[in-house]
Amino acid sequence: MNSNELREFILRNFHKQLFHGYQVFQALEEMRISISTTRLYKVLNGMLSEGLLKDKWVKSEAGPQKRVYKLTKLGHQERNKILRRAISIVHEFYLEYINSFPKEKNRVYNICTLLSKHVSKNGTIGSLVCNFSESTRYILKALQKAAHKAKKYMIVTCGLPSSGYEGWSILEGRCSNIPLKRSFLDLLFLPGLDMHFCKNLDIDECINVLKPDGTLAFLTPAILLKKRDDAMAIGEFIEFLMHASVDGQIPLFVWNLIDDLKNRFKSMEIKEYGDIALVLAKQKKES
Repeated sequence: MNSNELREFILRNFHKQLFHGYQVFQALEEMRISISTTRLYKVLNGMLSEGLLKDKWVKSEAGPQKRVYKLTKLGHQERNKILRRAISIVHEFYLEYINSFPKEKNRVYNICTLLSKHVSKNGTIGSLVCNFSESTRYILKALQKAAHKAKKYMIVTCGLPSSGYEGWSILEGRCSNIPLKRSFLDLLFLPGLDMHFCKNLDIDECINVLKPDGTLAFLTPAILLKKRDDAMAIGEFIEFLMHASVDGQIPLFVWNLIDDLKNRFKSMEIKEYGDIALVLAKQKKES
């Protein structure tokens, strides 16, 4: 185990409580990983210098005082980055797996086929993108194929992508400022949601750029649409990072968005494709 791996091991495994160096040493020994105490404390001191840890001296039941450590706010943020990278790798393999399915069983293909039916011939699609994850790239690539005759505009709120979005005209914008003409889009698609994105999403702005009979659509994990006895069943990290909740049970930001759409649109439909849910809100036609 090199020093970077040791640093990540500490961030991943000692985030809940105070710990001392010997506890890290013991945890590694249980995994049959041997390191010197010199290198361990060198890494701990480096993490202190980076601001990832803070320390203090506490009384020991027997013997001299001992030095204990605790992750700082910056340490928790660094831990979250590590977990995001791990999740991204899992997503990439998962997408490769589902892409190997025949079309009739490929959920992304079926989702994009349904979305394309909400676009008129030679119509217009907008996609409001808050991150350039592998899943976002994969879904938009599939939608490009399913609605290849439509004009497609990707409105990005997080800087410009380097590549991988052929067929999409890329525009910089914000959740509250979509740089398209009024009543322009057949479909406005949100491929990924998180709490920050939902908080800043302006439904009025979405309605303004949609045609009178246009559709607003977004994807969300199907599990977020179900009330669960154990909120932690969706994963401690995901729950903490992404999902505001009521009594630790209902992911509030998704439900708030759904309630808003119910009040503002003529109709709303939710379709589940395995672990993915597609929410479709149909705009009211002008009389």
